[in-house]
Amino acid sequence: MSVASTVRHELRTTIDRIAARLPIEGEQRPVFIVGCGRSGTTILGTALSKHSRIVYLNEPRHLWFAAYPQTDIWTARAAARGGRLVLTANDADEQRSKRLRRLFRWAALIARRSVVVEKLPVNSFRLEFIRAIFPNARFVCIYRNGLEVARSIAADAQPKNWFGVNGYKWTELKQLARASAETLSLPEA
Repeated sequence: MSVASTVRHELRTTIDRIAARLPIEGEQRPVFIVGCGRSGTTILGTALSKHSRIVYLNEPRHLWFAAYPQTDIWTARAAARGGRLVLTANDADEQRSKRLRRLFRWAALIARRSVVVEKLPVNSFRLEFIRAIFPNARFVCIYRNGLEVARSIAADAQPKNWFGVNGYKWTELKQLARASAETLSLPEA
């Protein structure tokens, strides 16, 4: 990591800590775009962001990490944070949820927009968790042909660390697949 990106990361982390403590009401009705990575979620979010009332949070991992460090399955700190692919309603904590709602609202206030649209494809594995944090959330689900998605991931995965540092995300995906009889053989394929 370069010095400039380290400074940007530290500044963002500090701002997140401050924003999470502001006496503002948290976001209540965000819209979550969910779907497999490489399925068109980004282009939909980008199109929606052109509306004057919408702030588009494109993979705001730093906001999730600030409130729920265990959502990290990408960085070199994922293992230390106890990063998990699947999170359920039982993983939601009121204090952490309040922090995340405030961070989402802060993003809307900064952008001077009233509707928060968030896109993070991994949230497809965390719908119960999201519903526990944001009971009034709305969802837009995108489906794309699975073979097209797989080809797109294969073309994009290696150069962009798509499966996380040291394959952490890939390991989480394999564990999930092995937990079900229907998908047990997929990791080896």
